[in-house]
Amino acid sequence: MITVESTAFMTDKTSHQAGHFSIQKNILFKPGCGYGLQQAHLTLVIHWRTGHLDALEQFGSLFQPMCDETLMDAPSAMNLKLCITWLANTLGTVLRNFKIATFRGVQSRPLKSATAGVEVCEMVLPTTKPQASVLGLQWLLGLLNDPPQDQAQAESAYLALQKAIKPFESPSANEWRTVQAAYDEGYAVTPLMGASICIGTGVHRRLFSSFVTDQTSMMSMRISQNKWQTAQMLRAHGLPGAQNKRVSSLEEALAEAKVRGYPLVIKPNDRDRGEGVAADLNHEVDVVAAYHAAAKCSPQVLVEKHQAGFTHRFTVVQDKVMRVAKHVAFGVVGNGIASIEELVAANAMSLEEKKRARRNLTSNLALDDEALGLLSQYGLNKASVPEQGQYVKLRRKDNVSAGGQRITLDMAQEVHPDNLQLALDAVRLIGLDFAGVDLITPDVSRSWRELAVTICEINGNPQLVARDDP
Repeated sequence: MITVESTAFMTDKTSHQAGHFSIQKNILFKPGCGYGLQQAHLTLVIHWRTGHLDALEQFGSLFQPMCDETLMDAPSAMNLKLCITWLANTLGTVLRNFKIATFRGVQSRPLKSATAGVEVCEMVLPTTKPQASVLGLQWLLGLLNDPPQDQAQAESAYLALQKAIKPFESPSANEWRTVQAAYDEGYAVTPLMGASICIGTGVHRRLFSSFVTDQTSMMSMRISQNKWQTAQMLRAHGLPGAQNKRVSSLEEALAEAKVRGYPLVIKPNDRDRGEGVAADLNHEVDVVAAYHAAAKCSPQVLVEKHQAGFTHRFTVVQDKVMRVAKHVAFGVVGNGIASIEELVAANAMSLEEKKRARRNLTSNLALDDEALGLLSQYGLNKASVPEQGQYVKLRRKDNVSAGGQRITLDMAQEVHPDNLQLALDAVRLIGLDFAGVDLITPDVSRSWRELAVTICEINGNPQLVARDDP
């Protein structure tokens, strides 16, 4: 049992007309079950000096633009139980914004108060990350007692919490989304050593380390982590594996570039999520820079013939395609009026990009050397005005981390059945229970047998979900 010292948040007892919240006594963390819960939990006692609900409403108006989920409406009446429910739900929404899974619920019971005008409530908050929950709760109560005066102060407070909670974030989106899904379905979650977790209990429990499970073949994982070996295996069985070669020096890479011809892709052989990847390379100077970047990530570097088209991620779970997402690299779409520079500036001001920049503490949407190099390659510059509907690519890789988008497709209407079967055949060949098959094709609605396509990767530990994908 962990004891966390209480904190009082009333900085000025006379200046606020809104209700004042404070935590009395110690906050206790209990790692086992209790209070009818299957989860570890915090217990604490909250005192509320009853008053207006303006601070709760003000919090929602100021912080909603920063949250990916809709914040719960403030209670319409001064009711302690409703306020505690609002506190727990709001805390959960904020923590989930920082990749910390939360149980969507709270146990509470009113206690007798010895002070007039003060209501007291015992609160039981399920959590597997008590330090993060305590930090978030202290932050939330502090803002309710001393509300920000404007949007700038609210953003500053948000960034301060993000910095404080960073050490407690889940190591991957997969891990926290898995825990969140288990919470939502009512399964018990037990953290294990490292990033491993146990979901459920008894003979039906399952073990996860990201999306490597207790049923994942170690040999299959080794194959999928070696892009060259995966490509060899696919081609040997009549499937469209990438045409690539391993090189161990810049001289070998340049020699292979002359043999294969441009455009090319340079990438590490044993990395995923786009790390060290540079695509659509058309000049020797680009190959030199790309080789050095890939070699920093891994001593095994691949030179690969570039495949025109968009990457489509087929997510396969236990012999079933669960979703297909089209990856679109960061770029702009013309309107026939604005220049590329103006379109990029407009994108940077969008709500979604502000959220992304706040989440990553940086923005990808910039006309940097990479973007300017691609524009030059296409015969454009930042002052060029794209036609209505014209897409201009500004990144060489299409990962979300590089500003790209994932567009979920309707598998029945937009994906050819042959391509769905291709993904299943490729995963069966490798032998994985979870996999992401990346198929590059100019038109996923047409069969891979009719077009030039490439399976550029089979990821044995895929990012199963995007932030906005339920």
